[in-house]
Amino acid sequence: MPSTSSIAPRVFAPLRLPFEPPAVETWNLPPEPPAVVLTDTPMLRLPAIALATLRYTAPPVDDILPTAWGRVTEAACRLALWREWAANGGASAFHLAENLQSVYWPRSKRLITGTPRYRLLQATPRRGYDLLRLIDERTAAGLQIHVDMPDGSTRGYTTMRLSDALAMLQKQVSNICDRPLPR
Repeated sequence: MPSTSSIAPRVFAPLRLPFEPPAVETWNLPPEPPAVVLTDTPMLRLPAIALATLRYTAPPVDDILPTAWGRVTEAACRLALWREWAANGGASAFHLAENLQSVYWPRSKRLITGTPRYRLLQATPRRGYDLLRLIDERTAAGLQIHVDMPDGSTRGYTTMRLSDALAMLQKQVSNICDRPLPR
């Protein structure tokens, strides 16, 4: 059995946001704007390469001082803490979304009955994906999410923030829908 003197003292340091003991008195913070988490999230309309290359940058946990408190801010603090612990180093977008969904919606059971297509739809952590979208949209706790989107003019990819990629995708879809139908 290893002695406790060989274990780094950081292991025994108190946990920071959003875990106890809280570093900030969260009950004194104003609530964040209401967040509507969609099950029909626009994240699922992104190209597969964008979801495969999703990564995030987060400030050190000790430097995070939230100005409001709610589910989105707490989820951003969790991601920053996971990054610091390297608990999800290199985790895919699916695993991040699945972990967030299991924390905030533990009762959202995924059915495994029906056709293979139905099983695939049920296995997708839609609320977790949408929570990632809201974190980047609000830049909660200073966290930013980046993806690689296909470049239309070349066969390369452009790195951009997730919110910019979703806005670009929405603009492309609206341009297609605004065109008159061929006769």
